[in-house]
Amino acid sequence: MRDELIGGHDAVVARNNICRIVRLTALLAAVVPLVSCSVGAGSGGSEPEASPTVTGASGIDVQDPKDAGSVESCSLLPAKGAESIGLVPGGRASSSSFGEDNLDSCAWKNEDGSISSALSVFNDRSLQDYYDNADKYVDFEKMTIAGHPAVRANENDPMSDGACILFLASNSGQVVQATAIVPTSRISDVDPCGLAAKSLDAAVPSWPSV
Repeated sequence: MRDELIGGHDAVVARNNICRIVRLTALLAAVVPLVSCSVGAGSGGSEPEASPTVTGASGIDVQDPKDAGSVESCSLLPAKGAESIGLVPGGRASSSSFGEDNLDSCAWKNEDGSISSALSVFNDRSLQDYYDNADKYVDFEKMTIAGHPAVRANENDPMSDGACILFLASNSGQVVQATAIVPTSRISDVDPCGLAAKSLDAAVPSWPSV
């Protein structure tokens, strides 16, 4: 994401948040195999999960595996799904550098452009990589979104910074990252983690099954 995702006086805060996100992802790349809400308060379509089943080397067991990597980045969240969570249909694609990986990412904004949610796909990665590195995050929680195991993993407090990252296992060897950014002035009525969860909840059903 770039500063244009956030308007006005929140640009500096957003840039600092994304810099911390990039540093954290680069750190994880060193310890894992190379792979790369209607808008409102609440956690969206997510529920806490105690501990998903681990299935050997492939990592986390996914009951309804999807292949998000076969979908063009700006088609990951369908138009109706974007509208249902208060975002404008038709995302804006961008290529962002995360450690050694260049991920194709697409971001969707609300009507005034101040709030955004972006989706990116990590191929050849398991959600287990994040479980194994839980102590590297200040904000960490296992959950289920759209019937898929997921995790909230943030280097800083999303309710202070206005930025939240969630990772969802689309299949046992593929992870989809959702990054939501909300101006700090609007955090009281828009939960960034809720927006990220609802973005995934609205997107997952449209992806092809494996």
